[in-house]
Amino acid sequence: MISDLTLIKILMQRTIFDKYIDFIKLDLLDLEIVTIINDLRAFYQVFPMKNEIVLEEFTTWFFHVRHVNLQESNVSLFKLLFKKLSETNVELAEKVIKHFQELTTKNQIISTLEDEFDIEELRDLLNKHEALVGKLNEDEGWIPNNLDRLMISTAREGGLRFKLDCLSKSLNNLIKGDFGIIAAYVDTGKTTLAISEATHMAQQIHNGRILWLNNEEYNDRVIKKLWQATLNTTWDKIQLHKNKAEQAYVKKMHGDIERIKFVDIRGYSISQIQTLFKHNKPRLAIIDQIDKIGIKSEKFWGEHDRLKKLYGEIRALASTYCPIIGISQADASTRWRDKKTQEVVYQRYIDQSQLDGSKVGKPGEADFIITIGKDADCPNSRFIHVSKNKMDGIDDSYRQIKAEVIFNGECSRYENPK
Repeated sequence: MISDLTLIKILMQRTIFDKYIDFIKLDLLDLEIVTIINDLRAFYQVFPMKNEIVLEEFTTWFFHVRHVNLQESNVSLFKLLFKKLSETNVELAEKVIKHFQELTTKNQIISTLEDEFDIEELRDLLNKHEALVGKLNEDEGWIPNNLDRLMISTAREGGLRFKLDCLSKSLNNLIKGDFGIIAAYVDTGKTTLAISEATHMAQQIHNGRILWLNNEEYNDRVIKKLWQATLNTTWDKIQLHKNKAEQAYVKKMHGDIERIKFVDIRGYSISQIQTLFKHNKPRLAIIDQIDKIGIKSEKFWGEHDRLKKLYGEIRALASTYCPIIGISQADASTRWRDKKTQEVVYQRYIDQSQLDGSKVGKPGEADFIITIGKDADCPNSRFIHVSKNKMDGIDDSYRQIKAEVIFNGECSRYENPK
């Protein structure tokens, strides 16, 4: 539900205030909210060069200039409102204003129906509402074509760097909007690759967190691997030197033991996942495994339809919040039994068409797909293939890279070949 405080938050941008203030009917709002909105107007008039209101500056001006004689009870009330305002998330301006415009129309309709019914008055009211909402829709979803903004939003220099050289060359750094898939057949090391890269990226983050969403392995088994990968050591050594291990882990995570925030999402729907992103605002998210997330589907849909819709929703989260890496399965075509020896043979380099459950919908939504193959004769090796790559800023000779890397299961890490 959109709150009055959300309305105030978006009006703290001058361009939004000027554009939308006439759509808001103040008589529907609480007196305290109306007071703050009127004071936002006054603040813009007093400080004509300010294009954005900083809450700390505004509250100081509010209490010490605008309302110096407030009663103590009102001071406490407004302080509480400003505290809640500081914790309020900003939503799309058009969405918020449309909500309050619909609320206005709803109340006007109720008032009309309570009085003597007049069909013409009701029709006129609905026509005015449609005209106003139509104006709000004109710019909904519009992204300004601004070169400075583009240069900032697509710059990869400050993105999260991969640990493996082959991935760094092929995919560049990860930034908001990127959505990738790690896929392999069972027991190949999908989660371990994600852990190896996520713990490396976590050490690049000083503010914010990585969100690890798990519905695959036993939770504590995965968390244990996070410690092993971060410290590049075995669990036995971590247990033997518990205090030193904890100090070293916290230091590598720049003082935050929860730099990688681990959440059990078994049974979660996509709407619950969206709520997690909204509250945590992660710098990177790992979803293991992505295909198990619930999403409402039609009765006549096949599994490929459900997955296509699910992956589309995940891509939208990546565009809104942060880069996302989802872990998925490769299908059974990646292994077979040799007719002569009857031994199981694994495919080293796996194609994107071999993802389990969908040949088009899943890979179609991803910017990149990393597949992992193995060879029974090389137990300490894994075979990386970036089988799909739409990332920018890279040398095309590395785009569909294939590389053999070292698999260190004891320390839950993938290493560059020596």
